[in-house]
Formats: sequence, structure tokens, C-alpha cells
Amino acid sequence: MPGRRPGGSSPSAALERLFDRDSPLSYEERLEALIRAALPDQVPRLSFGDELARGGMGSVRLAFDEVLQRRMAAKVMHAKTYDHLMLVHGFLREAQVTGQLDHPNIVPIHELGRDEQGQLYFTMKLVEGQSLKALIGGEPATDHERLFHRLEIFVKVCDALSFAHSRGVIHCDIKSANVMVGAYGQVYLMDWGGAQILPLRSSEDEAHWVRDALPPLPPSETDGLVFGTPSYMSPEQANSHPLDERADVFSMGALLYEMMVGKPPYQARTAMDALILAREAKFASPDSHVAVPFPRELVRIVTRALRRDPDDRYPSVAALQADIVRLLRGSGSFQTVRFAAGDHVIREGEIGDAAYIVLAGRLEVYKLEAGHHVSLRWLGPGDVFGETLIFAASRRTASVLVVEDATLTKITSDLIEEELTFDEAVDGRVRAHPRGPLRRRRGPRVADGPRRGPAGFGRAALRPADPAADELGRRERDHRHRRAARREHRRQRHARDAAGPPRLTLDAGWLHGHVPWDMLQSACQRGHVDRDMPGRPGHFGAPDLPRGTGSAGRLPTPSASLSWRLTRARAGSRAALAARAAGR
Repeated sequence: MPGRRPGGSSPSAALERLFDRDSPLSYEERLEALIRAALPDQVPRLSFGDELARGGMGSVRLAFDEVLQRRMAAKVMHAKTYDHLMLVHGFLREAQVTGQLDHPNIVPIHELGRDEQGQLYFTMKLVEGQSLKALIGGEPATDHERLFHRLEIFVKVCDALSFAHSRGVIHCDIKSANVMVGAYGQVYLMDWGGAQILPLRSSEDEAHWVRDALPPLPPSETDGLVFGTPSYMSPEQANSHPLDERADVFSMGALLYEMMVGKPPYQARTAMDALILAREAKFASPDSHVAVPFPRELVRIVTRALRRDPDDRYPSVAALQADIVRLLRGSGSFQTVRFAAGDHVIREGEIGDAAYIVLAGRLEVYKLEAGHHVSLRWLGPGDVFGETLIFAASRRTASVLVVEDATLTKITSDLIEEELTFDEAVDGRVRAHPRGPLRRRRGPRVADGPRRGPAGFGRAALRPADPAADELGRRERDHRHRRAARREHRRQRHARDAAGPPRLTLDAGWLHGHVPWDMLQSACQRGHVDRDMPGRPGHFGAPDLPRGTGSAGRLPTPSASLSWRLTRARAGSRAALAARAAGR
């Protein structure tokens, strides 16, 4: 930090004279001395210190405001930058645009001015931390905690960008190097020098729209130019087409991609090669960069944000953010539906294809017997209904009427079957992994179900195998698997003989990550959730679960919500599902 100037004109010396009991002053003299102590006449207001960062256009230096006694950052331009009118225009515009965007996740601008040598500068809040690029460090988010932390940062960047869009500003250069992360959770979206200001819409308030006070550059100097970073660009930006908010949606998708795999979507030797890839929106799937696949919902979100056609992307950053927040809070890919009082969720006699979890509201289950309304039970937050028919296309035996406005989570058979298909594809990818044979780190086994790995988004962690060292172990495992397969075959045969109707019981491991925590606890207490599953020691701090439906033991911690996935059923037919239900 720049040192304070010595001498009698410093604020500290003025304050010493003000409170010197040996030199009595009148009230007016004391008042004037107090003001001069805060606003010294002979001391320059700003003093500049060491350089903090350097770029192609300018540098950021430490600054100290003598009046406010505040440490700040000051951005200044290199001498060669003044030879390019467009770059000077961008520097001034960055200060003015950022100064009008008053948001907690956008760094505040304090002053735009010239120093004693006539050099332009603007001062801003000093952010002590590191860039998101440095935080990622080129490493993929291969564990839950790392991914969860990065997604929390992503949500805050979405807040800043959504606010800017509401003020008519699109950033046009979103990348990890332009996101600063403070030491205490602060997140700032920086570098608005390439921002574009959209025309005022008729539905918007002009007082809230960002104003552009600078004279526009002539089209002859700007036509055909592409501004931004090719590795994060949308196709329309790379092709120098008109832009709107959806261009920033694409760049946010590229940022999310980098948070997942450790590098942006377009990898090329030169900026021109990256620009060619950006024009076609060609990039590899996020799962191709890691051994253990990412959560399916997260892959769906990033894929939609990175669609080539703007109409196929999220319509706004707020919509993208909503899906990420829903994933973090544990709603997964399941749909949240709302019903007004008086609506029917299901009707008696309809073909059932979905189950519902009550998040809020009050509902009545009733039947019509001889034309009379017969109430069966009442439903509230945490209750589950319709689960017995989620896989069996049978008719509903009762109706569910909404008494008070209700919010429900809808679980369809299509989503569950899609998850089962995804698991089979993952197993195929494991067997054909390019790094050679892979083995699973075995986790505790769920009763009559698939193995659970100790880490990695609810799936078994993978690592290269050593065939020579593991030959004996492989033979023993194969022998155990054959014995287990014979036992399972006998169990299924006995279950088919019982020939009961298919019934699916939702378990705590399934519902966790798809319903709010308090609702899940309520459902367990009411007996609607099967908790007959062992704990998974070491799985993101999840405690052991007691055996037995409706027991009063603890559930996994809410911090593990992102890693809990749908229970991986290996049954492929109604008979197998009936066998699993009968075997519980």
C-alpha cells in the first residue's frame, strides 16, 4: 500500500493540531481545521502503488485514496494503447458501463479521470482473491465438493449477468479469467470493455436502462470485427452476426463446461482455429474428458446452453440459473408441477404413469361409490401417492383433489427408464475405456441391488487395473458372482410364482436429492419411504442408515444431495420389478 506522505499537511498532523490542548482554538477555527484534516488542500487525493496485474491493453495497480483512507485498484492503459482509438473507446466505455451496473457481483467503479501526466485511469474496489481460471487450474471437477463449490460460483455469475441483461447490457466476453473469486465468498464478473448496449425495449423503464454517453465509432472501423475470446464464443458472435442475451447464455454454457472438465469447449492451437470451431459449435461431450460421468441433469443443462441455434438454448440466463439452482437443491430432472385449489391431480379410472410427492399444499384422496363421494385420506407435505402404478399401466383406483394450492414433484416412468438406459451405457463405456481394462472400487452392497461406490456422484469410482496382480481376486469375484446369480434366479422364480401386482416402493436414497430435506424426513416418518438400505461410509460424510422401513434413524446429510442418483435397478421387465418388490 502506498505510504502516507510525511509533513505538516498530512491529515494525521492536522488532527494533532486540532486536538492540541496547548493551542486553544475558537469553534470556527476548530471546525475549519476538522474539515481540512479530512480534505487536505496540498495532498494529492490518489497515490499509486505496485502493479497487481498486467494485460495486453493495460495494467491494474494498487491505489490509495487519501480522503476516504481507502485502498483501491486502479486500471490504467499502456502507452501503446493510445495509438488505437477503438481500444481507448473500450476503456472509457468499460468504466461508464460498469459504473452504472450496481450489483453485489459486479465490481463497483469509484472514479474515472486523468493523472498528473494526463494518463487515463479508473478506480474500483480492490478484490483480494484469485481468478476463476486460477481456481479451476485446468482440473476437472471429479469430486462432489469441488463441483458443488464451482456451481455455487456459477450461480453468482448468473446473478450478475441477469442483472446486466435487465439493464440492456450483454457482456460478450464471459470467461473464467474475467471472474474474480474473493477470499470470503465474493464473486465478481469483471471486464465489461467489450459489452454491447441493446436498444431500449418498449416494455422497459428508460431510467433503468444503461446509457451510452460516448460517440459511436464509425461502421468502417467496426464492421466484420469479432470481439471476445474464441474458446467461449457463440456461433453468432464468431460469425460477427447481431447478438442478443442468448449469446451470453452460450458463453455461460462454455464457462459451465470449463467448470466441469477443467477447460473450455474449444481446444485449438491458435485463436483462429478456435474461432473456426466456434463458428460450427463443435466440441466434445463433457463425459468424454473424465472416467466417471457427470450427473445426467448437469450434462443436459450444459448441452442445452451450448446449442448452436440460439432458439434451442435457454431463453435467458435466469432460466439457465434456475436449472442449476434446482440441481443444487436436489430436485434433479424431475418436474415440479403446481395445481390450484379445486383441480384434480389424478382421476379414478385414468391410466397411471407417474408418481407424485407433495411439496406444499393439501389434497384429498377419494372414491365414488354408488355416486357418493367417499373420502379415503388427506395428503400434505411429504406424502407420496401414485407410486404403485408408476411402471404398470393400470387404471387409478381413486381420485386426488387439490384442497389448497399445491406444489408437487412429478416422477414419471419415462425418466426412470431413461436413467436405467443411461446406466447400461455407462457400463458399456467402462468396459471399452480407451485407457485399458478398468475395475470398480467396490462399495457396500445395497440389499439385493447394485453395488454403491464410495465416491463420484453416486457411481463406483474407476481406476486402471493391474491384470497380473488381480488374477486371483478376479477368479474369486467371478465365483461369487455366479453363486449370487444362481441365488437371484431362484428368488425371481419364487417371486413369479407369487404373481403379485407390480409395486414400487420409493427409498430414501432415491428421493434424497429430489425433494426438500424436511419433506423427505416427513415422508419417512409417515412410512411412505423405504429406508431398508445400509449406509455408505465415506460417501461425502453420509452417516450409516438403520435398516427397516419407517425407522427413526438419520438420513444422509443434505450436502450430498447432488451426488445421490436414482436407484439403479437391473430388472428389465415387469416380472423382475415384481420380484424386487416381493423380495423387500
